Amino acid sequence: MIRDEGVFRMLGISTCWWHGKSATPEQIISDIKDFGLSGIELEYRLSEDFYDHLRNIIPREIKVLSIHNFFPRPRGFDKGSGDLFLLSSTDNEERQKAIKYTIKSIQIAEETGAEVVVVHLGHVDMPHQKEFLSSKELNGHNLKVTEEMIKLREERWRFNLEAVFKSLERINREADKRGILVGIENRYYFHEIPDKRELAIIFQEFKGSNLRYWHDVGHAHAHKEMGILKDDTELMDEFEEYLIGVHLHDAVGFQDHRSPGEGEIDFLKLKRYLNRRIIKILELNPWVKRKKVLKGIRLIESIIYMNG
Repeated sequence: MIRDEGVFRMLGISTCWWHGKSATPEQIISDIKDFGLSGIELEYRLSEDFYDHLRNIIPREIKVLSIHNFFPRPRGFDKGSGDLFLLSSTDNEERQKAIKYTIKSIQIAEETGAEVVVVHLGHVDMPHQKEFLSSKELNGHNLKVTEEMIKLREERWRFNLEAVFKSLERINREADKRGILVGIENRYYFHEIPDKRELAIIFQEFKGSNLRYWHDVGHAHAHKEMGILKDDTELMDEFEEYLIGVHLHDAVGFQDHRSPGEGEIDFLKLKRYLNRRIIKILELNPWVKRKKVLKGIRLIESIIYMNG
């Protein structure tokens, strides 16, 4: 089997796997080498102090493939989140904070040589959303999107998408200036932006921009379970020309972030995307055992380099 080393160098792992493990930057680098990977995604749980240490090691050891907004975790916050501030907020003060910290992530991407910043766009403001949208807290196998949910979302989505447009205009200017791509991630919950229609509108509105599509396989699987998508690859197929990267993890029902091969997702169906030079990041729960991580990596590698 002939290995495309360019493809191989686009396979990495998110720092979320080390969350809560008290790992040092040196330990993270050592683990990545043990896994046989050469790349990493720096994500929002890491503090500024941790990054200050890590940034001195990374350039000579591994490649930063992507940055997950908001990175690093802003000072004064005990927990990081991709939704710490909402780019969809109709409150201008919050939206400006979201823009500010997204721009910081873009600047760090330029500094580290990362190609992409992965972003969450926020959500549609819906009443009672915590009561019927938090499927991770429910016995999710029976959860389906209802007519009530669709009606509520349909009534309100334009207000938040307008806020998203304003945010993306500023963010895209910064990304273009610094030569960084912005990967819009498909989300988990029904009320989150973007859905399939919103992605199409965004890419039409920002045609020729630095905006791209970032696919999360577990989130797509959850939307298939909810009845929103027909297939795990529907969004990848629809927005193939914009696809820049993918978060790889497995899922059982709505429980995701398992190691590939430990759930219900058919990764062979993703083969035609995985063997391209798009960024491929394993995004795994910290509780996933090391041997499962290795097994998942080998599965993805075997699919990437599979003949035929």
